[in-house]
Amino acid sequence: MLRENKKKIALCSYTFWPILGGLETFSQLLAEYFLKKGHEVVLITTTLYNNKVEPFPYKLFRNPDTISLLKVYNWADVVIFNHPSLRLGWPLFFIKKKYLIIVQNWLSFKGIKGFLLRHFLQGSTSCVAISQSIADHLPIPSQIIPNCYDDNLFFSKEESVERETDLLFVGRMEIDKGPLDLARAIKILNEEGLKLSASFVGYGPAEKDLQAYILEQRLEKQVSILGKKEATEVAEIMRKHKILVVPSIWQEPFGIVALEGIACGCFVIGSSGGGLKEAIGHCGLLYSNGDFRELARLIKEVISHFDSYKIRLQNVNIHLEKFKKEKIGYAYGELLDKIFQTPIETSL
Repeated sequence: MLRENKKKIALCSYTFWPILGGLETFSQLLAEYFLKKGHEVVLITTTLYNNKVEPFPYKLFRNPDTISLLKVYNWADVVIFNHPSLRLGWPLFFIKKKYLIIVQNWLSFKGIKGFLLRHFLQGSTSCVAISQSIADHLPIPSQIIPNCYDDNLFFSKEESVERETDLLFVGRMEIDKGPLDLARAIKILNEEGLKLSASFVGYGPAEKDLQAYILEQRLEKQVSILGKKEATEVAEIMRKHKILVVPSIWQEPFGIVALEGIACGCFVIGSSGGGLKEAIGHCGLLYSNGDFRELARLIKEVISHFDSYKIRLQNVNIHLEKFKKEKIGYAYGELLDKIFQTPIETSL
C-alpha cells in the first residue's frame, strides 16, 4: 500500500478535537496511521481551539481562509474528506486534484446545496461509505470501509472480579442518542422489581433533562451521571460494566462506541436501524429504535441470564479483527494506491 515514496495528504475533518465523537476520533486515527507510515499529513477543520499549542504531531489549519485552503490543496498529492464538506471542499470545483470522500453520515440531496453536494461526490476520484446502510443511500457507487476503533485503548483485561455496574451509556447527551430512553427502561424495570445500577458518560443539551428525570423518578441511588471523559477513562469505565446500551432513536450510520464496548468485554444492546447493527454483529441484541419498553425487556432478559449471553463474546476477536486500526488503515492505503494510479479525469 502506498508503494510509491511518501505522500502529502490533506485530511479534511469539518469537526475535530476538542469535540469528541465518532467522526472526530476516526480523523485522529486516520491521521496518526498515515503519519506512522511516513507520510506528511496536514489536517484541516472548521473547529476552533483557543490554545495555541496543538496536542498533535501533525500540522492543523483551523477555520482556514481561502488562500490558506488553496495553498494546502496545491501542496497535497491527495485530499481526503472525512465526510463531505462544501465549506472546505468548494475549491475543488475549480482546481484539478485527486480527492477521496468518506461518507460518515446521512446526506440530503435537496435544493441547491443538495445539487452541489451530489456534484461534489460525482467529482471525487473515489468514494467510501462506512457501512452498507450508508452505501445504499448514496447516489453514486462506493466502496465500504467501516470505521475502526482504537484497539490500543479499548481491550478486555483478565477479570478476577465481577463487573461492578449493570448498564452503561456512552455518547453525546442528545435526545436522538436516547439517554432518556435508557432511563425510562430502568424505571420500568424498577416497577417490575428489578433494580439495576447504571452509568451515563457524555455531555450535551439532554444532560439536564436526564438529571431532571432521574430526580423525578427517584433513580439517583441507582444512576450516576459521570459527564465528559477522555478515551482512556471511557475504556476503564467500560471494563467495569456488564452491558453497554446504545439506545439511539435516530438511525446511526455506524457505531464505533459499540466496537469499543465489545472490545472491553461488554455485552451490547442497541437499536436496529441504520448501520449500528453492522458494528454490533453477533456480540449483542437489537431492538426497534425508540421502543424503550422493548429495550427494558431485553435488558431484563440479558441480566437474568447473563452467563448464557456472555458466551456470545467468546469469539469476539473474529468480529473485532476487521475493525482494528491496522486493518482499516491498510484498506485506505490500498485505496490510495489505486487513486494515485487513476487518471485525474476519471473516478474509481
